[in-house]
Amino acid sequence: MSNEELAVLAQQGDREAIAGLWEQVKRLLYQLARRFYRRYGVECCSQRGVTMEDLEQECYLALLDAVRAYKPAGGWRFTTYLTRAPESRFKAAMGLRKCNPLDIADSMNAPALDDGEHPVEAGDLIPDPQAAGELEAIDITAEREYHHAELEAGLAALEPLQEAGLRGRYYQGKTLRETAEGLSVTLSDVRREVSKGLQALRADERIQRLGDEYIAGNAYKHTSFSAWKYGGSVEEWLVERG
Repeated sequence: MSNEELAVLAQQGDREAIAGLWEQVKRLLYQLARRFYRRYGVECCSQRGVTMEDLEQECYLALLDAVRAYKPAGGWRFTTYLTRAPESRFKAAMGLRKCNPLDIADSMNAPALDDGEHPVEAGDLIPDPQAAGELEAIDITAEREYHHAELEAGLAALEPLQEAGLRGRYYQGKTLRETAEGLSVTLSDVRREVSKGLQALRADERIQRLGDEYIAGNAYKHTSFSAWKYGGSVEEWLVERG
């Protein structure tokens, strides 16, 4: 079933629908939690006593917020609500306060969801394309920097010829023959080492996590990865984008 169909059933109290919806979207929610954590930085989060695990625990509650706020007649995908709901939960966990303009309508400040601990205002759940675009730009930059650092660590762990072969092939855009000539090795040697290097990256837990993030993000609309074209294996894509 689609996210939208499950959300409607969940609104009617169907617990199996809630469980099914959670299984379908939890990777996206965890990805949003990681983005938030990286955006504010480890030091800032630590100072406020918030860990990555704390944010992940807020994800299920954010899902329930999104389910309660979802309006099928509004024409928005459920994931549009889902990508906005966690922000309020995460900020509450950090003890952050959202500053609203003085002339904002009272109805926008009215609590849309209130579990007694983390009230969510109506304005927090109304899709804002401009704000979403600005936030996405920040997320893309932080995410690329994070991916680049992790990929560099993965490449540095390879054999020297494997690393050089991958950098020549994917970073510098050379053909296998050009890469072989630049490294003064045979074409068969560089082909073999590039293949081994990709296999090693597939086995690297850091790269596996990056691959999971890419797959999770690309499976949904309105996420920063949706604009990035997938080609080849996840490992090849990560090396090319690194």
